[in-house]
Amino acid sequence: MTNEELVTLIQAGERDRLAELWEQVEKFVAMKARQRMTFSCGAGGVEFDDLYNCGYLALVAATDTYNVTAACSFISWLSLSLKTAFAEAGGYRSKRQAHDPLHCAGSLDAPVGDDTDGATLGDLQADPTAAQDFQNAEDRLFLEQLHDALEKAMDQLPTQHGDTLRRRFYQQQTLDEIAADEGVSKEAVRQWQSKGLQALRQEAELQQFVEDRTPYYMNASAKSGERTVERIVIRREQLVEQRTPKRLDRDRLVKIAADVGADYINAIEDISVRLYFRLRFLHGMNWKEVAALTGKRTGAAVRDACLRYLDAHYVCE
Repeated sequence: MTNEELVTLIQAGERDRLAELWEQVEKFVAMKARQRMTFSCGAGGVEFDDLYNCGYLALVAATDTYNVTAACSFISWLSLSLKTAFAEAGGYRSKRQAHDPLHCAGSLDAPVGDDTDGATLGDLQADPTAAQDFQNAEDRLFLEQLHDALEKAMDQLPTQHGDTLRRRFYQQQTLDEIAADEGVSKEAVRQWQSKGLQALRQEAELQQFVEDRTPYYMNASAKSGERTVERIVIRREQLVEQRTPKRLDRDRLVKIAADVGADYINAIEDISVRLYFRLRFLHGMNWKEVAALTGKRTGAAVRDACLRYLDAHYVCE
């Protein structure tokens, strides 16, 4: 029976005929093994018996993959399978395989150094997700601490100011919605928000959160060439200056006082100052008349009280 006929039967399910096929091709396998030994001079530490034994595995692989309708004979197909098997037995790698990282990789179970603590190379490999998980945990902790600090700071504010900030930035309500709920003007709510934010900017504990997240490590800007860290320091100084109380110049205060509307005046919490503003700017009295009506000694005293209030409380747009 020919090799091709035996292969057909084996592929049809008669696997016990592999031994018969081996007997017919065994001499061919042995010849190819000796040729390989002569050609390679025993490279890779491979001996004749190694090549001969892997020849049977090559036979099985060739039998399973041979196409009986192909033009080539089975012995030619077996020759190609033997070539591959001999190469693998000798540790030969093609140029493509030599550049494959998998062929150059070491075992992660390899011990590290001469220590006897059992540490392996795998123990020292960084988890690609660990760094991100750590950063996520750190960010969550930062936000929790910041939220607690904000809540603590807002608890110290007047109730209207703290509630306005929570509704504006936690619940995303608009000034109009808050004003409608509270039965006040939009300007009054805006004043509550402005005063609340101004007070929060003064909190040293909150300032430290900004300081901790300022990226002083950044390098020069690619566009301007200016060092980013320098711009950050300048900006931080500007923020500190903004938090430092400053007296507005008198002419500007007078202009602001003349421009404020009824909504702003009605939102003033100081009863006396609110009365001064109403009489002067809503009812058209001069400062001397306001002083006489409210029991103040001079019009200048009333005017200065109004200007001091603006200097301390007016938030420039």
